[in-house]
Amino acid sequence: MKGYALNNRPPPSLSDLIFSAKIDYLSLACVRPQEKLRTSGRIVWPPSHQGRQLTIHDPTTADLAQLACLHPEGKIAELEVSVDISPKNSPNEQEHLDALQRIKSEYVAKGLLPKFVRGTNSGFRGAYQPCEDGGYKLLPFNLRVPGAKEQLLYGHRNDGVQVKVYIKGSDNRRALPAMEHRVRLEVRLGQEGLLHHGLEHAIDLQNFKFRSKLMPYFQHVHDTRPRKWAWTRGEVKSLITHMDEWVARRDQPHWESIGVGAFLRGGKRERAGIQFFRHLAVNDRIGQALHRLQANFSNGKFVCGHLKNAGKNSMKSKSYAETSKSAMTYSILPGQDAPPEAVASTGDVELDQLLSGLGS
Repeated sequence: MKGYALNNRPPPSLSDLIFSAKIDYLSLACVRPQEKLRTSGRIVWPPSHQGRQLTIHDPTTADLAQLACLHPEGKIAELEVSVDISPKNSPNEQEHLDALQRIKSEYVAKGLLPKFVRGTNSGFRGAYQPCEDGGYKLLPFNLRVPGAKEQLLYGHRNDGVQVKVYIKGSDNRRALPAMEHRVRLEVRLGQEGLLHHGLEHAIDLQNFKFRSKLMPYFQHVHDTRPRKWAWTRGEVKSLITHMDEWVARRDQPHWESIGVGAFLRGGKRERAGIQFFRHLAVNDRIGQALHRLQANFSNGKFVCGHLKNAGKNSMKSKSYAETSKSAMTYSILPGQDAPPEAVASTGDVELDQLLSGLGS
């Protein structure tokens, strides 16, 4: 494997890419070890929390439903949602790695512009470059495009919301085959972010609007918009039009060589009142991936009635479990969120029947 190589080849077409979303991990506090959990995801009890907090990595919907039942009092301490991008078909390892670098450079590094709610993010932006001695070097990325091995960061580790971008080549400290590498965008929600989105307990993930709530953090842009002028006289309007065209010509080389960083604080094209055009095609595909994740937490799927021998937690679980009588199928147009009724329950079944197996 030769490694990553950036060249002048264009990035793969969006139609040739796969976008997938998942919950990378969830940390649940105010819990105590009980019976051994049977989960597909890997559960870790950090020693520093003395058995009062668990973290589950790569959880399935059933895993989180099980935690919601067995630990209804548990509070979410951290939640990380990721979107992976990878090419559909690569003839060999080198082509796959080269495609990932172009994807990360031409789509993500040049266009990602997360939108944060005030108070949830410090505004920090930087790229971490690994050094030969094992450390990292922090570099700004408003004067150049970050390399393949550099991790883009928006926000500090303790911010309420942090966004990270990197090429994922390992999983749980285990190196992945080159053909399984992918570009990863991660959004980590800390206490302020969880509070803002109303996520306190695991059961709150049921019917959570992953697409509409998290999409602002994955937002991509691709061009600038001139600020609006108040003058309307014909000769002045004509002059402003020529000025805007001149500015657009000056901006284009910076978009091609650096991306959005050139127009933000510290960039060569930084200026007041600038607005950005959203990259609808990229945003739509990311939104579709988040919507598929969202569908897994609809009323009909995120239930814990299948659990047996819940014991003393059965009454607590009863108040948290909901289900629907029938599945609802629907479709959405590109750029639209699913209507509320698309993910709402069509009716509740008797919870006594649903949970009759609990405690038996």
